[in-house]
Amino acid sequence: MEQLQETQKLKNDSTVKLRNDSNDGDRFPLVVMDDSKVYIVNFSSLHFYAFDNGQILDGCTREIAYKYKLESDIIKIPRWTHIDQNDGYGVDHGLMMMKEYGEQPHWYDIDLVYKMPEHMFEALAEIASHSFVDIILVPFPVMQCFKAKEFSFGKKFIGGERFPFVVQSPQYMMILDKIRVCKKVDPRDVSKGILSNEFCT
Repeated sequence: MEQLQETQKLKNDSTVKLRNDSNDGDRFPLVVMDDSKVYIVNFSSLHFYAFDNGQILDGCTREIAYKYKLESDIIKIPRWTHIDQNDGYGVDHGLMMMKEYGEQPHWYDIDLVYKMPEHMFEALAEIASHSFVDIILVPFPVMQCFKAKEFSFGKKFIGGERFPFVVQSPQYMMILDKIRVCKKVDPRDVSKGILSNEFCT
């Protein structure tokens, strides 16, 4: 009965509050679609979501958005104008110019490698554990990171190097079942908002 009352209280609130003490009772905005009664949570996006049915899902506070952001490693790749980076024989002409002639790159390509901190995974797992939560909207890089084969939280690798096999935990599967990325009404015009009945996996 007590758990039922707590769930009802959460459903009537406009946010989902984490119970885990390590997360300081952090809150994530929640909206219920008027037509479908689908419960949607905003996980870590600072901006609000405007749906095509006129409803709004509030943005997270700045503190929440920055606390639950991905970590990233930045790889800078030097590039030069009118230089074929690789001639097909393994010769990197750009690096050769920099080393032999001291010519600085004209620009850098940036390769971002995202990593999800453990407290972020735990927060997603707790939100997904609420039976009334149907969809957790996450930024696209979060979805990419979560589905990457290198992602380790909630996975167990068995079988050795020759025949590797991945066992996914119930937590991982529960999160994967609920996280979604918004789908814009018109990708060329963000002012038209996002769809209220279509989401990207």
